[in-house]
Amino acid sequence: MATTPELRGEGGTSDPGSLIAGVAHGGLRRREEAIAALLQQPMDTLLPFLLDRIEAHDFAERNAAIEVLERLGPAAWSQLEPLLDGLSSEGCMFVAPALATFQDARVLSALHRWALSEDPNLAAMSCEAIGKLGEPESVPVLQQVCATDPWTAGPAITALGKIATPAAVRTLEELVRDEDLAPFAIVALAQLPRAASWPLLAEAVREDPSMAGIVLAEGARLFEALDRAAIQHHAHPRNIWVQAAREVLEQTGDRSAAARLLGALQDVGAARKLVDLYLFGDDATAYVEALQAMDGAIEIVREHASRALGDEASRRAVRLLSAISDQPERDLIPFLTHAAASVRLEALIALRPVARKVIGLVAGLLSDPDVLVRKTALQVVELQLELPGVADEIVSDLDFESLPEDVLLLLAQQAPEPLPSAIARFLRSKSQGVRDELRVVLDLREQPERALDELEARARAGQLTEPDLIALLQVERPEAAQFLMRRCQERSPLAGVAAEMLAVHPCAKQEDVERLIAACRRPEVLAALAGFRAVQDRRAFVRTLLAVPVQSDAVAELAILRAGTRLDPQAFERRLRQALDHKDWRLQLAAAKALSGAGIDVGHRTALDARVRDVLIGNV
Repeated sequence: MATTPELRGEGGTSDPGSLIAGVAHGGLRRREEAIAALLQQPMDTLLPFLLDRIEAHDFAERNAAIEVLERLGPAAWSQLEPLLDGLSSEGCMFVAPALATFQDARVLSALHRWALSEDPNLAAMSCEAIGKLGEPESVPVLQQVCATDPWTAGPAITALGKIATPAAVRTLEELVRDEDLAPFAIVALAQLPRAASWPLLAEAVREDPSMAGIVLAEGARLFEALDRAAIQHHAHPRNIWVQAAREVLEQTGDRSAAARLLGALQDVGAARKLVDLYLFGDDATAYVEALQAMDGAIEIVREHASRALGDEASRRAVRLLSAISDQPERDLIPFLTHAAASVRLEALIALRPVARKVIGLVAGLLSDPDVLVRKTALQVVELQLELPGVADEIVSDLDFESLPEDVLLLLAQQAPEPLPSAIARFLRSKSQGVRDELRVVLDLREQPERALDELEARARAGQLTEPDLIALLQVERPEAAQFLMRRCQERSPLAGVAAEMLAVHPCAKQEDVERLIAACRRPEVLAALAGFRAVQDRRAFVRTLLAVPVQSDAVAELAILRAGTRLDPQAFERRLRQALDHKDWRLQLAAAKALSGAGIDVGHRTALDARVRDVLIGNV
C-alpha cells in the first residue's frame, strides 16, 4: 500500500530506510509520521526489513524497528512466524520482548523453543516474555528450564510467580528447598497473595540462616502491602513470621530486615529488644522505622530511653525519641538535666518546634567552657526566637540575674531583639558592677556617637577587645564602618577581626574595601576583606583582586580565589592554574573544583594530590 504524502519519511520519501531513520532520530511528530508510514508498507516487504534492522548493530534503528514491530501486533504473527527461523540468537533475543506485547498465545511456540535454547541470554529473555504472557501452558517448559539450566532458572522462576497457577506455586515451593535456586523462589513466592505459602518461607529462615535476609525482606514487603485487619486475619502464619524474625534479632543475622518485618507485623512485643539494640551500639535506621510503624511502641521507647546511661546511649536516646515521639517536649526534657552538654544541645535542637518553655535551660550551656557548646547554645536561642510569639516568652523565662556577664555580653551582641533590649533594661536597673564591655555594647545601641568616641579612645590606649568590634555590627552607621577600616590598617592582633566585621557590615562601601585590599599586606586581613559580600561593581572588584600578588599564605590566596571565582571564574583562570602548583593541597583542591565547575580543562598533572586528581577526572 502506498504511503500518503503527509505520512512520508525524511525528505518526503516512502523508502523504509529513510522512514526507520525518522523513527530513530526524529522528533515526536516526525517519529509518529514515520511509524504511520511504515505501518502502511506491504507486510511481505516490511517484516523482512524490520528483522534486518533488528539484526543490525545500529542501536537507535534497532530500537526503532522493535517499536514498529510491537505496533504491528498479533495481526503480523502468521507472516512473521516463518521468518523467525532465519534470525540469529541475538536477533531472537531482541524480538522476544516484542512478542510478549502481542498478548497472543500463538507466540508461545517460538518463546518456548527459545527458552530451551543453549544461548543463556536468549533463554532468559524468552522466560521473561513468557512470564508477561502468563499462560498456564508454559509451566512445563519453565519447569524444564529450572531443572536443566541454572543460568536461566532465575527468569524462569520469576515467570512461574507471574503465572501463579497451582502447578506453578507447587514448583516454587519445591524450589525453596534448592540451595542455589531458593533466593529466586522466595522472591517469587512472597509476591503471591497466598497465606498458605507464608509458613514455608518463615520455615526457610530457620533452616538456612544465610537465607534469612532475603526471606525477611520479602516478608516485610508482603505484609507492608496489607492493612492491619488483613494481617490479623492471617494470625497463624503471622505468628510463624514473628517467631522467625525474633530469632534473627537474637542472632547476628540480618537484623535490619527482621526489624522491618516486625514493624510491618505490628509486633510491639519486640519493641524492647529493638530499643536495646539501637541504644547500645547497633545504630540501624531500620530499628527506628520499625518502632515508628508499631502502634503503642512509644511507651516502651520512653521507658527504656529514659534510663539510658552514658553520653553515647543518651545521644542515641535523643535521636530515637525525637524521631518517633508524638510529644517530644515531654520525652526529651529529662535529658536536659542529667546528660552531657552535647547531648542536651541535641535534645534542645530536636525540641525546636515546641520548646517554648525550655529556653531557660539553655542558660547553663551559654556559659559552658567549651566554645562549641556555647556557640550551639546561642544558635538554639536564635532558632527559638524565630518562632512566632516565642520572643516575649523567652525574655520572661530567662533569669538575667543568674546569667554570667559573659553570657549577657554574648546575648547582647548577637541575639536578635527583643533580648538585647531586655538585657539593657536589666543592666540599667543595676546600681553598680557593670563591666565596660557590656556598657559599650549597650551604648552602641542607645547612644552610638558617644560609644564610638569611647571606643576610639580605648583603641588609642590599646584597650580595645574583640567583643567591642563584634558589637559594631549592631550599629548601622557609616561611622562604625570607618572605625573598622581604621582598625584594619593598624598593626594589631585585632586587625583580622576588624576586617571580618567590615566585610559584612551593612554600611561598608566597596570603594573603601578595594582601597584596603590594594594597600594590604597582612594575609589575615586580606583573606577577610576578599569575602566582602555587598559587591555592586563586579568587574571593579574582580580587577582589584586580580591585582593582588599571588599569596604565599594558603588561607589568603584561597579566600581571594573563592571570592574571585564566585564573581568571574573565567577571569581567574590563569591564577587558578597557578594555584594547582601550590604546595597546599587545599588550595589545589579549591582551584581544581573552580576550574572543573567553570568547564575549563586543566590537562594532566601528575604532581597533584590524589584528592585533587579525583576532582579533575570527575570522581568528586
